[in-house]
Amino acid sequence: MRFIPRSMFAALLAVLAMSAIGAASASASECPGTGEGVVLCSGGHVLEGTFAFTGSKKASTGAKFNVVGIVSLQCEGQTSKGQLVATKTHVEMTNLVIERPGCKLEGHATCKVKPLVFGISPGLKGVLSSTSEISLSPMTGELFSEVSITQCEQEYSAKVTGQQKCKLAKSTAEAVTHEEVCASSESRLKAGTRIVELEFTEEIKLSSGQSFSLQRS
Repeated sequence: MRFIPRSMFAALLAVLAMSAIGAASASASECPGTGEGVVLCSGGHVLEGTFAFTGSKKASTGAKFNVVGIVSLQCEGQTSKGQLVATKTHVEMTNLVIERPGCKLEGHATCKVKPLVFGISPGLKGVLSSTSEISLSPMTGELFSEVSITQCEQEYSAKVTGQQKCKLAKSTAEAVTHEEVCASSESRLKAGTRIVELEFTEEIKLSSGQSFSLQRS
């Protein structure tokens, strides 16, 4: 049997130990998982940090904003921006601001309607209860949005409070863009005592342009 010097044997053990630690670290950052948490993934690995994203209304879908029994608004286009804050155990949306310009009051085209903003400063937060569902609510206070209609016989103003649940049905499939579907049936918004119906579908993408998915941690 060939004799291995004690110093060389110790060095070999150190290399093997470091290799084991490296393998464990790589394994811990791989996706998908099977736990109860949610993580942001790209290329099969967990992303950690703050990631800016943008969103725009999906062209083939409709949108709705109604204060039931009071007003129904039609708006041209929709854009959004915010951040995904990701760790090894959870993902949340912060500083989300959704803007709808060019709004008109249905049946009263001459009225002046202030553009709708969901997430008036500092914005909305989104809590991911799973990989496919997110609940949007104000980051601070209760103000979700405001409605202002002036310069006509149907003048109206109100503060909108509450929350909106949305679906991310295909979020576990890695892609550059992902659909966020917000249905009026999932709205828990109110203008005073009146129910607010909010409905839209938008496509979200990371500002970096990289593909991503949501997976169990």
